[in-house]
Order: sequence, then structure tokens, then C-alpha cells
Amino acid sequence: MALYDPVSEQSNHELFDECSQYDYLRITFSDIHGGCRSKIIPTESVKRVLKSEGFGICTITPYLSFDGSFPPNCPYGDEGFPDIFVVPESGTFHPAPWGDREDLKVAQVLGSSRAKSDGSYMETDTRHIAQKLCQQLKSEFDLEIYSAFEMEFAVMDSEGNFPWIGTDMYSNLSNHQIMPTLHKLVKAMNTSGYPIRTINTEYGNGQMELTLFPEVGVKSADAAFIYRSAAKEVFLKDGWSVTFMGKPSSQRGTGTNSGHFNFSLLRSDGKNAFWQDKDTLSPTAQSFMAGVLEHAHGLQALGNPTVNCMRRNHPPTFAPTMVGWAREARDSLIRVKMDGPNSTYFEYRNPSGGCNPYLVLAGILAAGMDGLRKKARLPAPLDREKAEKMSTDLGESIGKLESDAVLVEALGSKLLENFRIVKQLEINKFGSQDEVTEEERKFYSKLV
Repeated sequence: MALYDPVSEQSNHELFDECSQYDYLRITFSDIHGGCRSKIIPTESVKRVLKSEGFGICTITPYLSFDGSFPPNCPYGDEGFPDIFVVPESGTFHPAPWGDREDLKVAQVLGSSRAKSDGSYMETDTRHIAQKLCQQLKSEFDLEIYSAFEMEFAVMDSEGNFPWIGTDMYSNLSNHQIMPTLHKLVKAMNTSGYPIRTINTEYGNGQMELTLFPEVGVKSADAAFIYRSAAKEVFLKDGWSVTFMGKPSSQRGTGTNSGHFNFSLLRSDGKNAFWQDKDTLSPTAQSFMAGVLEHAHGLQALGNPTVNCMRRNHPPTFAPTMVGWAREARDSLIRVKMDGPNSTYFEYRNPSGGCNPYLVLAGILAAGMDGLRKKARLPAPLDREKAEKMSTDLGESIGKLESDAVLVEALGSKLLENFRIVKQLEINKFGSQDEVTEEERKFYSKLV
């Protein structure tokens, strides 16, 4: 079987034409962690590879651990690790200038994993799961999600030292130290079609936050996925490293990296379905949020999917530790922003910078749609004395995810089975430790 799909003949021809300006095409896909992996094709070979030969990857590739090791009881090991295909997704081609060198230019297209036998999507492809739930929101409720991630990262030099120490938020001087590299990242993201919206230093050693513009549907997760990889490559070229790890270090003053997910819903007329008036959320907004809160404990493992991510959830912290919502409060799981009909949205503060954005998007959609179906009633705002506490243990959180029937049905039992297998390796390795060791930092920081 070839990757070329006759049904998509026009989009394939468009891809062939777009590639002609570049030397190499990366077909890039997300692993289960949200890590960026790819195969690279010389552009002279793109047409032949995609139309007549095709290529496969080993089924273990999306499930390798952060250090490249095989988890015990590897997914698909009992089948001998057969190949799967990675297929370009229509409409995702973009320049990837972070991969350029002086004498070569790189482009990129996002791919999905397909069964080699019949070309069907693998049930564990995280982008496809998110895209399918976006389509379900549209078909069932005539709504679309409009969203953006804001992912923080920490900058280090080649020896693991931060360029500045301390909680130097919104600092011109700290920005100045790495501004030439930040400028390269901004230019690269603008060229790719996923522009940077704002830049600021954050509340930690060497910590930065760059925000992205909101997108409709799965494109917000695409943007976060692309941005995270681009940042690592751009900074690497200039002799820096960046990590989106939830907690990069136990050194005093080191911040925890969040991946807040900001979202609203759009009606078919393009208007904000969350807005009712300046003091009231719409019934749609209330039921959708009620669904997210009802499934908060199951969603915890999707937003904080590593042992290291969970370390950001120990007080004192700006990460949410209780289930609840409030207007503007940064210690609530959902921070409600009500600034007019075009600026009423929810900031879901649970995710770490090390999350898989596709699984966060998918989980929010599954939980929110459950609330819409049931016309769920929104509970009162956060009561800090009575609110349920969020788990800070990855194994326990995965157990709550696996026991949430709504999330299991939406995400698929096979994905969650593989998720548990892969994450158990990390739990065994680092779960009993209280601090971030150098071994843990090295384990996560290359991919995250």
C-alpha cells in the first residue's frame, strides 16, 4: 500500500508543488507524550515516496520513553512491532525555518499514523483523536472550539545554567539577554503561519512565556506542538537549550512551566457562545464548564502526564491544586475571563508545559460535551475551604482517568492502555523521589 490517497489527489498535488521551493520535507507527527518526531524526505523524492512507495515507522516509535528506552510490556511487542504508515494531513504544510541551514531550506507537514493493512487511522493517534472530537462538537452541537495554549519554558546554557536567577517577571533586562534568539524564533513562527502574539519573562530562573493567537479546532494544538519544537531548535542553534518540563530544577527560584489552555466556543454565526452579558455566562458556557469540572480528576493525568509535570502542583504554587472555578483567580482550576462578547473565555490552568496538547484538547472537548449533553448545572465558585483537592501522584491520576467512563469512551481504551504502560516506566524511575535530580532533568529535557 502506498501513502498516496486517490481521494486526496488534489491536496497531494498541492503538496508536491509546495515542496518545490525547499530542499527537504519533514513529515512530523506527535508521539504519545506530545514529542515531535519525523521522517525527512529530500524534495526530489517526495512525489515518488508518497505516490508509489510509501514509508513506514515501527509501531513502538510513538511509545518510546523520553530517553529512547522501551517501556516494559511494550505496546505491540506481542505482534513483533509491525510497521505503521505516517500520512501527511491535508492543509498542514508550512515552512520550518528553524530547520534551515545556510545552504538548505526545510518545510514540514503534519502526519497521522495509519494502519498498514487498510490505511485507517490508528486508534491511538493523538492528533486524530482530538480532530475527531472537534468534528463531533460541530456535528452534535453546531459549535467550534476557539482556543490557544500559552506554554512556558526555561532557558539554560550548555552547562545547565540559567541566564538569569530570580523571579524577574516582565523584565526588559532579562529579555535583553536572549532577545536575538527570541527574535529568530518570532520570525520563524511568523514564517510558519503560527505567529507569536506576546513575549515576557516569567516567575522563575530563566523562565519565558510566549503566547500564540487562538485558532479554530485542532489547529490550536497544532500551533502549540509546532511552537514547542521550533523553540527548542532555534535556541539550540544559538548555544542555548530550552525545556518545557513542569519543574526543570529544584534549584531555589526555579519556576514551574505551565501550559494553560484558553478557550471559548463559537456558534455557526462566528459569535462567542460563552457570552451572555457582562455579569453572566451563557447556559452553554455554564454546562460546558460544569462538565470539565465533573471530569477534573480524570483530566489531571492528561494535563500533567509525567512525574515531573506533577511536581508543579505542590503548594505554594500558581498551579491549581483544587477543583473549582472563579473569575480572575489564579488558584482556581478554571479562571473565567469576562471582558466583553469577544473576550469571554476560560483559562484552564491545569496543563503543564510538558503536556501533549492534542490530549489536553481532546480531554476538554470530551468532558465539556458531556456537560452540554446533560445540561449540567455549574456549581458555585471556588470555596477554598471545601474544594476537592487535585491529586499530585501520576499513578493515582492515571487510575482516575481509566475509571472515567466518558473519557475512556472518547479517547479510546487502547490509547489509555498504552498510556498506562508507557507512564509506568517513569513512575518506577522517579515516582518515589521528592526533588528533581540531575538524572530526572536529563531524562525529560531533551524531548520536553
